[in-house]
Amino acid sequence: MNAAPQAESASRLQILRLPQVCQVTGFCRSMIYLLESQQRFPHRVRLGTRAVGWLEDEVQAWLLRRVQGSRNESAGEPLVSAIEAASSPADAPSPPQSLRGPSLL
Repeated sequence: MNAAPQAESASRLQILRLPQVCQVTGFCRSMIYLLESQQRFPHRVRLGTRAVGWLEDEVQAWLLRRVQGSRNESAGEPLVSAIEAASSPADAPSPPQSLRGPSLL
């Protein structure tokens, strides 16, 4: 009696074609294929002789890992704190004299 759960999970599978994957990830076609060849992006599924697609769940999981990896969670500080600290004027180095303009003193 496993047919019902299998049919239910199979009905939830969503295939994304290349234009959709490009839109979701923000990458162009060549970058998607490059990352895939480097084992850094989910592998495509052959749909027909000349048609491929990607499982939406795998692409979404990959995106989630990218977002989590880009956040500063390993340091234990929230992302907002890291951004505020980086943009603090006290910590910013002063530009070289040639870029500051003439001195008024």
